[in-house]
Amino acid sequence: SKSGHRNKNPIMAQRVVLVHGAAGALGREIVKRFRQSKPWLTIGVDIVPAAGDAAHHSIVLPKEHALQPTLQCETLFKQLELLLGGRGPRIDAVISASGGFAMGNAQDPQLLASCEAMFSSSIFSSFVAVHTSATFGKPRILTVLPGAAAVASPNGTPWGLAYGSSKAGVHQMVRSLGTSPHEATGLPPGSKVVGFAPVTLDTPGNRAGMPDADTSAWTPLPHLADTLFAWADDPSTCTSGVVYKPDTKGGVTSFAPLDP
Repeated sequence: SKSGHRNKNPIMAQRVVLVHGAAGALGREIVKRFRQSKPWLTIGVDIVPAAGDAAHHSIVLPKEHALQPTLQCETLFKQLELLLGGRGPRIDAVISASGGFAMGNAQDPQLLASCEAMFSSSIFSSFVAVHTSATFGKPRILTVLPGAAAVASPNGTPWGLAYGSSKAGVHQMVRSLGTSPHEATGLPPGSKVVGFAPVTLDTPGNRAGMPDADTSAWTPLPHLADTLFAWADDPSTCTSGVVYKPDTKGGVTSFAPLDP
C-alpha cells in the first residue's frame, strides 16, 4: 500500500528484494519464501493487489499502463524513491515472476491481441525489471527473468507464436545482460542476470486448464521459489547469462542450463 511510505524508510542494512508480478501464483510463493528469512525486506509489484500474505510493501501499477512501460516505470520509480529514500544502490535482488500464456498461430484472429498480452506480461515487465536493477541495484545485484522451455524447441512455437516470441526475447535479454561487463550492460558492478524456463508450473490455473493432465512432471511452485531464494541469498550458486530449466521427477526438481 502507498500509506506510510513517506514515514517508513527501511533499515538499509536489510537485504531488499523486489518481486515483479507479486500477485500471481508464482509471485506470491516467491514473496512467501523471502518473508521466511528475517534479513529480507520484500517489495511486491503488480497491476492488481496481492491476496493473502503479501509483501512487506506493495506497489500497484495502473492497469491502463499495461502496454505503456514508460508510464509503468515512472509510477514504480516514484513509489520506490518514497519507500527507499531515493535512487541509488538500495536493492539486492529483482525477480520478475510476471508472465502469461497464449495459443495461436499466424492465422489466429486473436494473434495481435495475444501479441499485446504476451509482450506486456513478458517483455515489458522484464524491461521494467532490468531498468529497476540498473537504477536502484546494489553492486552484485541478482536479476531473474521469466523464460520458457518451449523456446528451445527446434521448431520454435508455431502453436503459440506470440508466447514463444516474447519468451525468446527474454532469453535474449538474459544473454545480453548476463554475459557482458557492467560497463556495457549499464547494470551495477558484479551483478548477475539469470532466467528460469519451466515446462509447466503446478499452479491452480494450470490445473483448472488441464484437468486430465499428468502433473507428476509439473514443477511445484515451492521448488522454484526455494531455488530463486537460494540464488538471491548467495548469487555464487548460479551462473550469470544462463537460462535454467527446472526438471521435476519423483517429487524432486533439479535445475540445468536450457539448451540454446
